[in-house]
Amino acid sequence: MSSDGQRVATGSYDGTVRLWETRSGQLRTTFTGHIGAIWDLTMSEDGQLIASRGYDGTIRLWDTSTGELRSTLHGHTGVMRGVALNRVGPAHRLVVESARDHGASSG
Repeated sequence: MSSDGQRVATGSYDGTVRLWETRSGQLRTTFTGHIGAIWDLTMSEDGQLIASRGYDGTIRLWDTSTGELRSTLHGHTGVMRGVALNRVGPAHRLVVESARDHGASSG
């Protein structure tokens, strides 16, 4: 959910991430690209970025303003356990995930 409570993101077994307006219940954007279920997702504090973790072993970064895919992160051989977005500096974001292959990485 965005920090102002006006938008919420959901992930589905069909590999899509959806962004909804909370007041109206209207679907704002559907993000596609994962192969298989969405296991975890998070939204940046400013609501401009969503990070989704999929069954396909990738983390995808989505721009909520344009609906475009900004980046796809690969790298783990084991099951990823979680994803988080943290602000680093005024314009940079750090994505961190942990995985069952005993690794943690960031991008």
